[in-house]
Amino acid sequence: MLNARFPSDWITQARDALARLADRPWLLFAVLLAVNTIARPYAGITHDARLYSVQVLNHVEGGTYADDLFFRYGSQDQYSLFSRLAGPLVALLGVHAAFFVIYVVGKSLLIFGMMRLVQTLIPNRTALALSLIASMAISISYGGHQILNIQETFVTPRMVASAFVLIGIDWMLRGRPIAALALVVGATAIHPLMALGGILIWSAYIAWKHLGVRIFLGALAGVTAIVAGVLCYEPLATRCFGTMDDAWRQAILSASSFNFPSEWSLRDYAFLGYQLAAAVLVWAKFRHVDADKARFVAVLMLVTLVGLAGAALAERLPYALLLQGQPYRVMWVLGFLHLAFAVWLWVEWAQNADWRVQFAACRLLACLCWNDGLLVEGLFAAFVLPIVVLVIRGMSREPNDPRWLIHSLQLSIVIGSIAWFGYKALLLTSGWDRLWLRQPELRDNIEVYLANLGPVVMAVASTAIVVKLAIDRLPRLHAAWLTSAALIVQLGVFAIPETAYYQDHCTTYRGDLARVRDVLEEHHADTKRLPTVYCNLGCLDYVWLDLRSQCYFDWWQAGNHMFRREMAMEGRRRGNLIAPFEVARYRKRAGDLTDGDIACVARMFQIDVDQTGVTSDDLVRLCQEPNIDFVVIEQGFDGLYMTQVGRLFIYDCRQVRADRLANGSNPASPGKAGL
Repeated sequence: MLNARFPSDWITQARDALARLADRPWLLFAVLLAVNTIARPYAGITHDARLYSVQVLNHVEGGTYADDLFFRYGSQDQYSLFSRLAGPLVALLGVHAAFFVIYVVGKSLLIFGMMRLVQTLIPNRTALALSLIASMAISISYGGHQILNIQETFVTPRMVASAFVLIGIDWMLRGRPIAALALVVGATAIHPLMALGGILIWSAYIAWKHLGVRIFLGALAGVTAIVAGVLCYEPLATRCFGTMDDAWRQAILSASSFNFPSEWSLRDYAFLGYQLAAAVLVWAKFRHVDADKARFVAVLMLVTLVGLAGAALAERLPYALLLQGQPYRVMWVLGFLHLAFAVWLWVEWAQNADWRVQFAACRLLACLCWNDGLLVEGLFAAFVLPIVVLVIRGMSREPNDPRWLIHSLQLSIVIGSIAWFGYKALLLTSGWDRLWLRQPELRDNIEVYLANLGPVVMAVASTAIVVKLAIDRLPRLHAAWLTSAALIVQLGVFAIPETAYYQDHCTTYRGDLARVRDVLEEHHADTKRLPTVYCNLGCLDYVWLDLRSQCYFDWWQAGNHMFRREMAMEGRRRGNLIAPFEVARYRKRAGDLTDGDIACVARMFQIDVDQTGVTSDDLVRLCQEPNIDFVVIEQGFDGLYMTQVGRLFIYDCRQVRADRLANGSNPASPGKAGL
């Protein structure tokens, strides 16, 4: 007969061990760094790091990329000191090594800031340690479409700015408002959009604390009335914020729809509602025991709602600066802290004697474990529930465990989440070839596995290790050893992809791209400027860094549409011209695209995704552009390409233009093709 017990003794040991870990801050920091290294290792120059890397290079090299579409009309680099601060290090070490160093320093600062603020806010030491461990294992998104994340695995100034804001808020709560303001202002110089939330929180908190709630609310109402008056009086608002016409706005919408709250999904809003609900419950807990913390949580919710309202207004009003300011960015502070709030509530509710509170704890645990937000994810827990009930309750008339139902629900949720990860890992392994179509590097594929770990797997594994190690008996030297081990692993994660063997055998294109670069350097006559290349492989760093060239067009460049109308219009024109090539890349993995993905691609390139493939006429039309030197694509057209390197074909646009003129053809006018 089955006669198993709920692991109450182990849970008690885990609770005590995590509390002891929380009381040893440097060891806690080392554990957090190690967990983050395993779950979210350095990903290299990818995602937005592509943009920032070339901004630094352009600054260091005196404008070598000045003719690139991203820089031609001015870039976002002028709003930040990041390139100026990172420039000397890049000049000394090179962009790849320098960005790795910046990542290690920035990530350490961010983890320290997270740890300090949670230590200040969360009185329960077990919840403190557990929530921080969980936050190391996931990306923690905010805003819409899960595009922007707090735990990034690449270098952007957002990381350092966020660290400064978190440390500044911690200092503010600890009674050091002037030092806190200095740190938040410093963050503004690095990334103004990420620092805005810190400035608003600091201003509202200090005003409320020193002026009182009535004066604060009166001042808030007055400021709201003034802002509303300015926005309603269009001549004044235009002078203050500039204008944005529909064509410019549509170009931004096509390239970066996550900036528009009307485009956010129901899941995005449900997640935000969950964050606000957790904050409300924590505010209620603080209300009668700690006025300062209650005030802070109230301000945090207010700033979050103001950011959402501002973003909603920005997409509807005809003013440029409102949309460019991306007010929803202030939501990232609650996006991080909600996890600590939820874990604290769960830990305390799970120990409550009232069965109704325990059931609420089960629902909260399900929210914490529901990492992907898919219905099938919850079905895994429902599937194992009968088995767990049978094991915990037993078969006899009298249950083995008086609290068998609550315990079975808790255990089923955890086991179901672990099984869900196992199922996803099995699917990824069975679809390895399809995964390579989406992720053309081994490192990227491994990152997909790690991203699917979720907080439960890492939290359970880390807690088990913490219990096993007997934290209170570990010498202080272990923190240094653990930190060193984490840094060595990160160094390996950085160094191995930089080797020639890895690029030749563990990536789809980088080995070929190194040889393509040699061909371009041999055939590019103008040594005073970098060649301009169009490449449809979908990675902007392939052109900017691997080929050491300027990019004719890439979707990642379109992030700059927000700041310059001229670039948005030129980018849209170029996007229409190269649309057949871009769609050809997406159609290679058509089976993995959702209807939403297809609609997004169609809107971006203003083309029917189901149309016929790329033709030689498309290539000839592209080569007529006067500001393009080479085309590097996977499609080969006999008689047109200059040479083939591996799976890539290189077209010399000058030669294509010359051949067409010599044959008496009438090339299409640049940019006027009807696509």
